[in-house]
Amino acid sequence: MLIGTPGIGKSMNAGSYLLYQLLHYDAKRLQMVAYIIGNRKFLFDKTAKTVEKYSAASNIVHTLRSFSRRGVKGYIIYDVALKGHQTSTALPCEGWGMIVVTSPNKNNYESWAKLVEAEKIIINCPDESDVRAMCIWMKRNRRLEEEEADYWKKVKDRMDKVGSLLRYIFDDSEYKSRLVSCKSKVKSMNLFATHYYSILGTNEVCDDNHISHKVVKVVRVRGGSNLELPYNALMSPYLGI
Repeated sequence: MLIGTPGIGKSMNAGSYLLYQLLHYDAKRLQMVAYIIGNRKFLFDKTAKTVEKYSAASNIVHTLRSFSRRGVKGYIIYDVALKGHQTSTALPCEGWGMIVVTSPNKNNYESWAKLVEAEKIIINCPDESDVRAMCIWMKRNRRLEEEEADYWKKVKDRMDKVGSLLRYIFDDSEYKSRLVSCKSKVKSMNLFATHYYSILGTNEVCDDNHISHKVVKVVRVRGGSNLELPYNALMSPYLGI
């Protein structure tokens, strides 16, 4: 189970990266890959080299079980991209592996995780060194070092204001929209609303109904028995509440 700040999956292409790796895995050992993201469902047949898309109303579980009963091996990527789309406790099928990509909201995965005794993996937002390396690579063909330095300065300023989710710091329109949205969220908070943000600095589970991930991000920390825990941190000091 891969847990991270909402938006990290899209910014880091977590689901797409996993799909790419699985599609290039030995087809004799892994014949099929199911990719479920919100209400979109795809089934990749690596042997036949085909992909089938299922409608939002369709139940892909029955199809996967049918393949499982016939001895077909596969893997499921379940991306909880929409609120209210809980992970199906009918998955995975026998002989199939599965990973769930989700925010820290327990309502997305708790029942499923207990049933299958899932291992938690926490994914951090990119840190400053990661983003700086990306900036250098993106501007590698520029002749003037000053251009690279100016670009990094601009991106660093954006990180300091809205955090380091890539989609919001590399795209001008996305950044402007995110900054306005973040400022609006903080400005609209009253004393009662700030009470919910007492989870900052703890590993308590965020309540998505009251906590905005425009303000709070998830950080990986080590707990007892070397277990990974999601730690709640401020997305940016600029948004201090």
